[in-house]
Amino acid sequence: MNKLKIIYKYIFSFFKKDWQISDYPLQMKIQKDVPEESKYYYSILNWFAVIGLGPSEEKAFEHLNTNFNNIVEMQGFKPRPGKYQPIKIAATDIVSDHYELLEHFIINVLGFAKGDPVFISDRSSLRDFSEDEEDYIKYLEKIEFTYNLKLEIIENYKISDLLLKINKDWEGKHHLEN
Repeated sequence: MNKLKIIYKYIFSFFKKDWQISDYPLQMKIQKDVPEESKYYYSILNWFAVIGLGPSEEKAFEHLNTNFNNIVEMQGFKPRPGKYQPIKIAATDIVSDHYELLEHFIINVLGFAKGDPVFISDRSSLRDFSEDEEDYIKYLEKIEFTYNLKLEIIENYKISDLLLKINKDWEGKHHLEN
């Protein structure tokens, strides 16, 4: 059935120029044994990196649409509906160069335990770790308290940019301890 959806959406994409999320072959699943806020799962068929999770079908679809728009903005184009989109792993050059600081940041700002499996690329942002505005503000407060770096609430900060700012101010002045 999914293959038919993919073929159908692909063929009809040639009759339209400005594709919207509804023009893509979508799949919705209700997941079991997961947190309630991730119960509903939406994905674009043939894309393996764009999903939406939520406590309801509507919220999961909204999350998918947000993630879709973010990907389109990053890429600068909308891939043809139905066409296979491989996973592209973002570079990690900056975060790798600041591994000790990154580990400190992950523990003291994001709240993960040492050794928790967390992937952060040079494109990862604070909002990747929570879309909740209160959590985002808490992250900014932790950054200000821990690194004495005051940030504006309106921006979505890339973690790699934050590491560069923190490293510039902290280099040689502080020893990082978790």
